[in-house]
Amino acid sequence: MKVAFKFIEPKVDVTENYLENVSQTMKSLFDDSYTISRFESNVLGITKFTQFDNSIKTTAATLHLIQTIEVTYLDVQINISHQQMKLDIEVAISAAIKEYKEADPIAEEMKVVIKESLINDWEKCVWIFDNDAMNYSKELYSEIYTLENSLRQFIDELLTRKLGISWWDTYVGTKTKKDSIHTRTKYIELAPFFNDINLDLMSINIDDLKKIINTGKDYNKVQSAAFENNLWNDIFYNYFSDDISVILESFADNRNHVVHNKLIDAVAYSKIKDNLSQVFDNLNIAREKYFEEIRGEY
Repeated sequence: MKVAFKFIEPKVDVTENYLENVSQTMKSLFDDSYTISRFESNVLGITKFTQFDNSIKTTAATLHLIQTIEVTYLDVQINISHQQMKLDIEVAISAAIKEYKEADPIAEEMKVVIKESLINDWEKCVWIFDNDAMNYSKELYSEIYTLENSLRQFIDELLTRKLGISWWDTYVGTKTKKDSIHTRTKYIELAPFFNDINLDLMSINIDDLKKIINTGKDYNKVQSAAFENNLWNDIFYNYFSDDISVILESFADNRNHVVHNKLIDAVAYSKIKDNLSQVFDNLNIAREKYFEEIRGEY
């Protein structure tokens, strides 16, 4: 695990001994939970940049910790540098056993405790890099990608069977079609191989998929070209749970959160996983109903 963050604009006097005190604070934070086999603190010195009249003072602290309950051995390296109104902290955690996971609860607890112990001394804390958040996002995006495209596939297969191959032209709203054309045009410039392939459904987002499912459910909001048709009552109601709109709305928010590189911690990861499970369960039940229906026709 590696995380880097910085504190800006001190609220307290940052004295010559501040870095040494921070290092000792790091040590004391974990005295209750860990057996500290060795602690090293080394002030590396002061580098003077006369042209900017800035001084950078750096200290390196290494904590060798043993978490006895889970028998996890961690090396924690905390590098701290201070330059005028800014404090940079980089925390790197490695393990002495192969069973250690990148997104380890111990490591996550550690970075939170370090941040909380210092944040009151500074006006701002800026997160720069978080390896745990990156690993969470990589795992979640793989699941999101699969679920999103599985939902597209099911909608297309179901509506083609129920309404015919021209369902897109007949039942999809004008705005959704325009959005699809706009997205597809930009995409084809990047991947010309797909220029002669129909990408209508692949070019819309989760919100648009939700609109298709809800077509006719609320006549005040529907964008369908054929108002006499009610895709929700006539078709999708028989396959999805009644709260599918709420589930997909959360799914869209979570997808954007992951895709646009927002920070994710253990709490957010758990909430997103729960939402993905809801989408997965709904889709699996819908598929089973659909295939059971097909089997009954033969």
